Amino acid sequence: MTETASLAAGSYTFYWSYAAGDYKPYNDGVLFAISGGGTETVSVLANNGDGSNGGTGGGAQAGTVVVGDYGATQWAAYTFTVATSSTYQLSFAAYNWGDTDNSYVPTLYIGASAGTVTGGSTSPIDTNHTYYLASNLGSSVAPDFKGGTLRLNASGTISNAFAVENYTGNTIDAYGNTGNFSGVMSGAGGLTIKDGIGGGKVIFTGANTYTGGTTINSGAVLQIGIGGTTGSIAGNVNDLGTLIFNRNDAITYANVISGTGGLIQAGSGTLTLTGTNTYTGGTTIGAGTLQIGDGNTSGSIAGDIVNNAALAFNRSDAITFAGAISGTGALTQAGSGTLVLTGANTYTGGTTIGAGTLQIGDGNASGSIAGDIVNNAALAFNRSDAITFAGAISGTGTLTQAGSGTLVLTGANTYTGGTTISAGTLQIGDGNTSGSIAGDITNNAALIFNRSDAITYANVISGTGKLTQAGSGTLILTGTNTYSDGTTVSAGTLQIGNGSTSGAITGNVVNNATLAFNRSDSITYGGIISGTGGVSVSGGGTVIVTGNNTYTGQTSIAAGSTLQIGNGGTTGAIVSDVINQGILAFNRSDNVTFNGNVTGSGTLVQNGTGKVIVTTNYTGKTIVNSGTLQIGNGSTSGTVAGNIVNNATVVYGQAATTTYSGVISGAGSLAVSGGGIVILNGSNTYTGPTTVTAGSLIIGDSTHQSATVLSGVTVSNNAIIGGYGLIGGNLLASGGTVSPGNSIGTLTVSGNYSQSSASTLKIEVTPTASDKLLVKGKAQLDGTLAISLLPGTYGTTLYPVLTASSISGTFATVTYTGGDANMAYGVMYGAQEVDLAVTPKASGQIYGDIVSQSLDTAVELNNTTLERLNSSTATGWSAWSKTLAGASHTSGDMSVGSFNAQLWGVISGADYQFSGGTKLSGVFSYTHNQIGVHDQNDKASVEGYFFALASHIPANAFTFDVSAFLQNNVVDTLRRKGGIGDAAGSTNNLVGGGSLQAKYSGGNGDLQPFARLTVASIGTESFTEAGTLGFAVASQTRISVRGSLGLEASHTFLTENGTRILPRLQIGMENEFGEVNRETAITFASTNFLAPAPSPSRFGALVGAGVTAALQNRLELSLDTRGRISANQIDGIVSFGAKYKF
Repeated sequence: MTETASLAAGSYTFYWSYAAGDYKPYNDGVLFAISGGGTETVSVLANNGDGSNGGTGGGAQAGTVVVGDYGATQWAAYTFTVATSSTYQLSFAAYNWGDTDNSYVPTLYIGASAGTVTGGSTSPIDTNHTYYLASNLGSSVAPDFKGGTLRLNASGTISNAFAVENYTGNTIDAYGNTGNFSGVMSGAGGLTIKDGIGGGKVIFTGANTYTGGTTINSGAVLQIGIGGTTGSIAGNVNDLGTLIFNRNDAITYANVISGTGGLIQAGSGTLTLTGTNTYTGGTTIGAGTLQIGDGNTSGSIAGDIVNNAALAFNRSDAITFAGAISGTGALTQAGSGTLVLTGANTYTGGTTIGAGTLQIGDGNASGSIAGDIVNNAALAFNRSDAITFAGAISGTGTLTQAGSGTLVLTGANTYTGGTTISAGTLQIGDGNTSGSIAGDITNNAALIFNRSDAITYANVISGTGKLTQAGSGTLILTGTNTYSDGTTVSAGTLQIGNGSTSGAITGNVVNNATLAFNRSDSITYGGIISGTGGVSVSGGGTVIVTGNNTYTGQTSIAAGSTLQIGNGGTTGAIVSDVINQGILAFNRSDNVTFNGNVTGSGTLVQNGTGKVIVTTNYTGKTIVNSGTLQIGNGSTSGTVAGNIVNNATVVYGQAATTTYSGVISGAGSLAVSGGGIVILNGSNTYTGPTTVTAGSLIIGDSTHQSATVLSGVTVSNNAIIGGYGLIGGNLLASGGTVSPGNSIGTLTVSGNYSQSSASTLKIEVTPTASDKLLVKGKAQLDGTLAISLLPGTYGTTLYPVLTASSISGTFATVTYTGGDANMAYGVMYGAQEVDLAVTPKASGQIYGDIVSQSLDTAVELNNTTLERLNSSTATGWSAWSKTLAGASHTSGDMSVGSFNAQLWGVISGADYQFSGGTKLSGVFSYTHNQIGVHDQNDKASVEGYFFALASHIPANAFTFDVSAFLQNNVVDTLRRKGGIGDAAGSTNNLVGGGSLQAKYSGGNGDLQPFARLTVASIGTESFTEAGTLGFAVASQTRISVRGSLGLEASHTFLTENGTRILPRLQIGMENEFGEVNRETAITFASTNFLAPAPSPSRFGALVGAGVTAALQNRLELSLDTRGRISANQIDGIVSFGAKYKF
């Protein structure tokens, strides 16, 4: 065999070897020749003897190399020198002596220093030797792997084209060195890459086509390419070490990489793997792009990936990658299919979805992604647990939450392709200020927003799922959302709309924080809001709620905004308190009760045809456009403040006392039906009728006497109308009670007043004033006048309780409550006034006092008559006369007053004494009594005309006196009643009676015991006083029976001039056996009563003293005094008189 080689001057070594079977004792020979520009040396092996120059035996020529016994040594060497650089032809031949086996063909190996080998020859790498050194390959040699090992004994480039035949054991051993195989390796066989001592690398830069596959042993490295555009591999790779691709262009590897080794993409180009790779040693992308698949259904990868450049998946079907992708590189989903990542990926270079779907997780608890995502196709998360994705998702693609777990997005996402939640939960934010979403959302599971600040979501949420606002911040929805499974507000604020005309939700809301509506137009919300949270309405628009909401938090309505409950039907309700700065409107066709308090300066509006019952308190203005607004529902709650524009019906239905100081206007009606007390203190101008069917309506209290109700009022069913104000229309009492004032006051009726038989006018009275019903029209009376007399000290008073332009009828019944049994009350009817007359019953005392004083005066004049009968005189006629002056005081008690009486008068008589001492006397007297009642201005003047006949009859030691008398009294009375005028009366009474007196004059005559019995009877006339409160005084008869016992001591003294002096002293006792009751029957303002007066004490002491002087036989002068003292009375009389004997 020959080879042509360009050799530089220098020393070279030629190596050769024999096949394994060619060794001693065979006689083999070789010939090596080099010819050309230098010295030619010929070496011939003559026999199998020891090799040496000149050889031994076998006729070896000079210069022949003789190879001796080398046994199993595979290599022989011959060194030669080239003196001149030139092109040489090298020749090699082998021959055998005595050996017929010529099948072994030697292979020529020339070291690299021999230059470039041209031409071609084939040199097998087989198992005849443990390994073949790569440094011995000539450049023109075409090595042929036949199961042997090629060892790299130095780093460098091997440019030979290798044939790889289908032998087991074809091996390249890097042996710690780096070898670049730039030639093409072809054939049906496979290769094994090993590294005998480690640290080496085998690089393929040729366009290899061998198909038998490649095995990379553990610790070995096979690199495809060296940063350029060459280097390839065909066939499957059993990677037990490291497989590196390092190309700067795009290449596709379609076969399968298996084994426990790893893969490194090191080139700046793109490596596309389309085989079903199963290697498990992991993948590292140091540069360029590693692409799995080429847009079809093949191409896979297993194990973890350290991605510090670019990783792309390009499959048209669905594949799952379970390894973990880490590093600083990026991931691209480029295929039209679905890439499912189930590993714990931490790569930070971001993700791009150019086509198909990138799915994180496969429905279990694994699969993650980090970094931002440019999503221009579809991104899906499918985990069964909770995960957080903090990167920003941008692009035109879609996002799908497909797992049963929770996906938390905390990045600033801007993708516009929309979002689908098909299972589990998609949560925006983790309670802080990050996390967003853009585009429409199809929510068929659960959507949560959890931000601590305010964010706006402007797109549409649809689907069958639910939404939860979980963050402490505010979520503003401005899209026309149609999701149907309801909404939960667990924290912060969910705001519908942002002050314009967009933003809506459907379905029920469980609100445990704040639900806000902020629209400038009118929207209707038909769901039910429950929970402990509050609701706010702002934006200037109208929110109509038609659900029967049960949330218990506060409702707030901003100025200019409206919350409407119901929309004309039978649904729509709220139960919580309301802070109303705008409008709270009700629009229901049925009866609905609202139990919340309403505060603020806003307006409450009733728009529905039904009835709205407000059972708590609210402030602000009220408008009733239709239906009924009822305040209170039979309990103690329900009040309203602020003006009311009433064009329908307002009903007060509470059972407590409520005061309304606003103004009710409009054309509507007012009803009071709750049983409580409603006080209207404003100047109300509504024109509809007012009805009071239960409880009380008070028009103005004592501090709001200008309060007005312009309409007519009907009170019925035992209800009450009262107050201090004005009723502008008619007042009809049809089974109810009219109670002016509220102790004490006047209720004015501009129209007519009509009181039915079942109705009551109730008047409260104090000592100084009374209630009054002032009717400017006509008054038609019936029913009951109920007088309630409050505690106090009453005098005689006239109280006007009703005035009208004309009065017809009277009260069928007059009742009195309170007051004093010692007072008299009556009703007086005039043409335009009904009055209550009140007087103390004791104000008629004067008439009882007149009876007492008239009896006492008559009895006293009778006693004076008897006294004159016992004076000494001569037979014949005599005349006498005495002037009288007296006074008396009678004490009263708790019910009557004391009274005093002053008397003056004259009494005269004529006596005729018979010779036996019997005497007859006729007497006449005129007296004047002035009677006054203590602590009253009542007084009486009594002029008495007294006539008596008496007889004195001596009988031994006894004398008997008997008399009969008659006194006619002319009485004038005057009762002064202050500002209401005086009551004056004129009448007569007649007193008639008689007495019997016995004296004992035995003994020395100076001591005379006596006994007297006097019977008197008085009769009075009936009469009526003149004056405003004049009494009608009934006639009466009283009988007095008085028994007296006493002792009179007297003695006659004779003076020197012949005058007889007779002093007298009398003591005794008297008892009244007759009537002492001095009550007088009086009719006062249609009321009958008995006027009390002090009753005289039955028992009393009598005292008297006197002196008589007989100046001459015909003339006597006398001075006497008498008195009576009892428990409650003391009286006395003094008389001075003269007697003349004819």
